[in-house]
Amino acid sequence: MIVLILVYISFIGLGLPDTLLGAAWPSMYNDFVVPLAFAGIVSVIVSLGTIFSSLTCSPFIKKFGTAKITVFSVGLTIIGVLGYSFSSEFFILCLFAVPLGIGAGGVDVALNNYAALHFKAKHMNWLHAFWGIGATLSPIYLSVAYSFSATWREAYQGIGITLILIFLLLLFSIPYWKNSDSSTNALKNKNQKKLPKTIFLGIFVFFVYSAVEMTAGLWCGSYLSKIVGLAPAYTAMTVSGLFFSVTFGRILNGFLSLRFSNRQLIRMGIGVLFLGIMLLLLPNSSWFKIFGIFLLGLGCSPIYPSLIHETPIRFGKENSSKAIGLQMAASYAGTISMPPLFGLMTNYFSLSLFPFFIGFFAILLFLGIVLLDSLTKKNH
Repeated sequence: MIVLILVYISFIGLGLPDTLLGAAWPSMYNDFVVPLAFAGIVSVIVSLGTIFSSLTCSPFIKKFGTAKITVFSVGLTIIGVLGYSFSSEFFILCLFAVPLGIGAGGVDVALNNYAALHFKAKHMNWLHAFWGIGATLSPIYLSVAYSFSATWREAYQGIGITLILIFLLLLFSIPYWKNSDSSTNALKNKNQKKLPKTIFLGIFVFFVYSAVEMTAGLWCGSYLSKIVGLAPAYTAMTVSGLFFSVTFGRILNGFLSLRFSNRQLIRMGIGVLFLGIMLLLLPNSSWFKIFGIFLLGLGCSPIYPSLIHETPIRFGKENSSKAIGLQMAASYAGTISMPPLFGLMTNYFSLSLFPFFIGFFAILLFLGIVLLDSLTKKNH
């Protein structure tokens, strides 16, 4: 029970830095005297660090255990977050983006692998909902800090102090992880098999899923504003509604997982996703389009945590950390490549392609899931 509570707290901490840059950047870029677009550089560096960590941390998890890797990774995250607050030049900010990305990837893979092996599907959904809570809280914290005349630097320091408290909780709780951690590490004593070729399909599925979710998150506001013609206040509320629906959906899916399997939840999510896309395609119907954006988030909500939880079943428990690392690296690759690709497309075409772009990757996701389920049916 203690370990479960700590993992929940850690997922909140994992979400805290993820949305802070986007909220704070309008103030940050003036301090660094750089163009507004330079936020993309920082974001890509963090994502590349996370991809590197996702690809390389599996053997370290098996050698040192989840607890120690999580503590170390949270420590790197703290260095990155506090480093941001003390950076005097943009290139220094970029340097601190490296440990922030590596630390985030380490925590992500270690805790997701641990949860997939030791917790039920309901906890996997609720853990990712707690990440959403953390991601929601940091912009709110920044807004409150501004209202008290604090700067973005002080806001980052406040998040850093919160992460230090989580770090200390994890550090002093390492003995509580020993029993379950030793069972995780015992998997390395098995005759470890090579990852099956179906892992490439798993990688593909994670890539296209992130293309759907992250493109929707980045561009739905612009689509609603420029194409649908919504007022800024309605646009902002709808974008918030997208992320709220993801978090709400994951709380709901925790209860649904008591009745439905991971694979059923994934297909149900894809069905809701397609319904949202269909509403976006309706002509002259702004309220249907707003509801469609909400359904995009609700449809996405069960897919990622259910895919993670299904990984040990599909590819073997002894291969779980490696498989999750590869899949999460693919997810981050989709995050940093597909939303900018759509942005590039809008320079030559129109934002009205938004639902078609999302729909294309949703179809690929559905086909990938169907094929992956059929090829790993014997493992279920």
